[in-house]
Amino acid sequence: MIKIGLVGVGNFAKFLLEIVSEMSEVKIEALSSRNNENLLKVGQDFKIAKTYTNYLDMLADKTINLIWVCTPPSAHLYQVSKALEYGKHVLVEKPSALNVKDLDKLIAQGKRAGLMVAANHVMRFNEIYNLVGKLVFTSLLGDIQRIELNNLASDGGLDADHWFWDKAQSGGIFIEHSVHFFDIYYRLFGKPKLLSAQTYTRRNNLQIEDRAFSTVEYPNNIYASFFHSFDRPPAQAFAETKIYSDRGYVTIEGWSPEKFSLNLMLELNQIEQLRKILPEDSILAVHEINHEVLIKSRVLFNPVLVKCVYESPKSIREIYKDDVKALLRNLASSINNNLEPETSLERVRDSLRIAEESATFAAISMSTLSAKMSYGSRLLEDNNKAHN
Repeated sequence: MIKIGLVGVGNFAKFLLEIVSEMSEVKIEALSSRNNENLLKVGQDFKIAKTYTNYLDMLADKTINLIWVCTPPSAHLYQVSKALEYGKHVLVEKPSALNVKDLDKLIAQGKRAGLMVAANHVMRFNEIYNLVGKLVFTSLLGDIQRIELNNLASDGGLDADHWFWDKAQSGGIFIEHSVHFFDIYYRLFGKPKLLSAQTYTRRNNLQIEDRAFSTVEYPNNIYASFFHSFDRPPAQAFAETKIYSDRGYVTIEGWSPEKFSLNLMLELNQIEQLRKILPEDSILAVHEINHEVLIKSRVLFNPVLVKCVYESPKSIREIYKDDVKALLRNLASSINNNLEPETSLERVRDSLRIAEESATFAAISMSTLSAKMSYGSRLLEDNNKAHN
């Protein structure tokens, strides 16, 4: 069994403690936090006897195999590096670091120490993303042309002084949040190239950037756009991705996807292949088309139009719990068998690269816009003076 030392005991950490309590492969052995009152309460609630206000004291605990870093991103570099110094494997919340330079330091340190360092990129273990991946990798979707993500998140619980809004602590929306989506679509479609990026501030508080938009290009001329906002009440939170191809389109619903649908034109002999991938009863309709169809210089001789819908019977909370459990099992197996984890820092590096590039591009755009506005204001003022 892998015994874990969890650093950070905020609300998300409490959810993780609930997840681990349902598993046999891993166990939370100890907790660490500088907030002693909260630390003792969480330890009591989850029956964890070992609690440390000094992080280094927990690292010195020889019964612990793995450190799980669940703190704001600005703390990750120090906490992961120290854990490796003490000979511990590490699981770190995303983003693994605030920039690629720091991430590369951790990758190199982990290699020198012969230890596993993985990031909590749970989307790689989501059932629906893996179904979509099978459709992509078997070429049933045909040639992908376009990806469009709209992620309208709630800002409930994110007061104006929350660390999420402080770029020095979080890195901003691109690095703290978008990195999740950059990672899963990198896994599905390959290494992206940034085309543009922009962030937007609140009208009543220009210090808060609550919206971010970026466009990227994946290999084979796949154009993608990503929009994220943190400006909704919980009841309006919404996430949807559409993937368009020369054969139709796929819709993925939910931040931690719980539903997907597809509308595809296939050859008649591909229906059986599709049935082997999709859950039972998800294929709603198959309509034969009584003529040949030309798709990008390829002719479908026995075309059929297929409509499918699959919705997980589980709640969003249960889906997310299953994804975290799958990640933990993968990491535990990797540690026990000395294999690279699915979410090793090397494997998720490119998601942080494109997130950092997006944040940098947006910052330059904002700076340029600010300079132009300032210049325009001076011209207007000079013009007014000349006419007075």
